[in-house]
Amino acid sequence: MTMKLLRRLSMLICLQICLFFVIRQNLRIVKESDTIYDAATVSMKQNLHQDTSYVDKKTYYSKLKELNESIPNEILDQVNFHKIIKSLTNSTSNCGRLPMLKDIQFNNLYWQELELANSSKEFLYRAYYDNRTLNTDKPSIRIISVLHTNIISRIKYCQIWFPDRLIRSQVTSIIFDRMPETMIKKTCIITCNIPKVYKSLIPKGVSVLENECDNPATNLLKVNHHLPENGIKEGVAVCAKAFDFSDQDKSIYFIQWLELFDILGFSKVFLYDYNSHPTLKRVLEYYQSLDRIELIPLTVPGPHPNQYGLMLPYLLQNGGVKQLHDKVAWNDCYYRNINKYKYISIQDTDEIIIPTDGKSIQETFDFVKSNLLNTSQNSLFNAPSGYEFNGATFTEELLQLNGNNPNIPTYMSLLQSVYRRGITKFIKTVLSSEHIVTISTHSPHHCFGTCTLVTVPIEQAYIHHYRKGEREAMHTDHVINDTSIWSHKEELLIRVQKALDANNIIPV
Repeated sequence: MTMKLLRRLSMLICLQICLFFVIRQNLRIVKESDTIYDAATVSMKQNLHQDTSYVDKKTYYSKLKELNESIPNEILDQVNFHKIIKSLTNSTSNCGRLPMLKDIQFNNLYWQELELANSSKEFLYRAYYDNRTLNTDKPSIRIISVLHTNIISRIKYCQIWFPDRLIRSQVTSIIFDRMPETMIKKTCIITCNIPKVYKSLIPKGVSVLENECDNPATNLLKVNHHLPENGIKEGVAVCAKAFDFSDQDKSIYFIQWLELFDILGFSKVFLYDYNSHPTLKRVLEYYQSLDRIELIPLTVPGPHPNQYGLMLPYLLQNGGVKQLHDKVAWNDCYYRNINKYKYISIQDTDEIIIPTDGKSIQETFDFVKSNLLNTSQNSLFNAPSGYEFNGATFTEELLQLNGNNPNIPTYMSLLQSVYRRGITKFIKTVLSSEHIVTISTHSPHHCFGTCTLVTVPIEQAYIHHYRKGEREAMHTDHVINDTSIWSHKEELLIRVQKALDANNIIPV
């Protein structure tokens, strides 16, 4: 008994000794790793705060590249700017140090900000290079932003960054959307023109300043210049209003909606997503993987909540904030695609332009050009700024009054909703990618020259607007059974079922 006890005691002592050495080794490793981490942190801090000798160190650029790749905001990639960083930071000039990461004021993931002297703020979203033929001041940089002030004269300068040089330019225009004068917050497009001597160079980044020598700037946006892969513009892209569907699963509706766009010949759909139900998010990512849509996450800047579940009720109670940022999405989508598509269709997620007699959208435009435009209007300089479509509202209430079609699955809401009242003059537009400077609610606000729109006859196409809660829906007089969408019924049913299966969705 004593021997057995001694053996157990001996084993316990051995275990304790082993445990001691393991813990000591781990502590040494942790201590060494902490030392390495602290050294790297100190080195990064030194690099970030050093203006000369450390800015082009290999470690700094490696770390900065990792940061740039992880930050969704359209920050300029400084990794490729070692020459300009080195030359400008070593310069004796008091103007024009390239903002480094530590200098940039981020408002949230997708916005940077410029704080003005009167304590107001300009929130900066994205910047685009505009070298279109009709732009007489070309080349220009367009900066999509939201201004929280009524005083616009304070924003005066742009620093335009090329890989090997800095150019300073005055802000030539700030075009506001049509918003009431009493509203302090406004969507606007800031324009800076690039001197024509540099017209052959494509800028990489831009900073907006209140004073010419604010040094360094507190913002640095990448200048986007999206070109078609084969050098040829495609047909019609769709830009939809930003949405938050976190409270409801609209995945089956979106499958129908997106498949119908593809059937009708629209090239691609661009969606701006505040928050989405998990199933809808999965569906949208599925269509993005097929290159049928581009899903662009969006937030609102300033003192507004963007959290899932909180943003939606906030926007519902603050309609002005929602309306303001709808225009951010539309203008961003337009400039994102000015070089890639001939036309940009501005639509809500509850509507779609449907040509009559089973035609495609391209066939509709071919007819309009051949029959409604004169010879001079077929040239770029005299062509219309866009085309406007009248619409009809198809409501759930009218469907409930008239009943579902038993030969169509009940979840196929677009094929079921065939009851409407007469065509009404609410206008939605398809805009030329060559003529528009800013977009307001579904229509051009500012164009190169006069904004001109050609109305497409309802015999050729019109907007189908699907909604519930229409005031006149319960009045059953003059209700029209409009089955024009059924021209695409069989193909739409097959496509929707395929997408449902691919996403493991079983309609109930």
